[in-house]
Amino acid sequence: MAIKLSFQLLTDHEWKLTGLTQHVPGQTIYNDIYNNSMPACQRDDVYSFAANGNTVTARAGFTSCSVPEQDKTGTWALKNAKTLTVTNPGLTQAGLTGEFTIALLENNKMILKQDLNGSEYLATYEKHVAPTKMQMLTASPWMLNSIILEMPGYPASDLTPVNGCEKDNLTKFETDGTFETMEGATKCNPNDPQVITTGNWQFLNNETKLFYEGDELDIVLLSPVNMILKYNDSGIIVTYTFSK
Repeated sequence: MAIKLSFQLLTDHEWKLTGLTQHVPGQTIYNDIYNNSMPACQRDDVYSFAANGNTVTARAGFTSCSVPEQDKTGTWALKNAKTLTVTNPGLTQAGLTGEFTIALLENNKMILKQDLNGSEYLATYEKHVAPTKMQMLTASPWMLNSIILEMPGYPASDLTPVNGCEKDNLTKFETDGTFETMEGATKCNPNDPQVITTGNWQFLNNETKLFYEGDELDIVLLSPVNMILKYNDSGIIVTYTFSK
């Protein structure tokens, strides 16, 4: 019964890492890995334990790395109600992969303890609440990665800006329904203004469409770090891909 409860609690929720510490015997101070050495773009990853197939996945959160993150997948298993094993080649940080003692597992919180190379690691997780589309859209600026034009009877055309000074421009959507597109790290002309354009945006059709720059765009994908918008006018389709 106990192992079934642990299995259910693990798989019923997604989890967010909120703390990771290391304790070396003989030292009175814990090394706070989470705040001191773990990149911000990894601290907000979301972890899920699949009930079918025993797959564990670490999914990128709101904060983007300099190199876009990819989901990290591996396997997990319960030896017993208090022992969890995680095998994930993408999670090399001690305290995130290996064999753990489940120090606490309840509906909203989990603490895993790992003894490794003479140190004790404590990883604290809290139940993850899925962000809203508003939160995902407005959390941080978006960079346009590609623009693809499709017309009936013609091969697809890539309209993506090729100049580096244009490719790194950023668009920030605000919660008040306004947006602005800004210069990135480089400018085509040093005298160009930092803000390129401003305007209004809004969700339409139960948040399945985005009104942006005067057009109604279908939201094909909206995650914390990726967005795909599609404009369709009588078979002429323009697909915009963004990332953070």
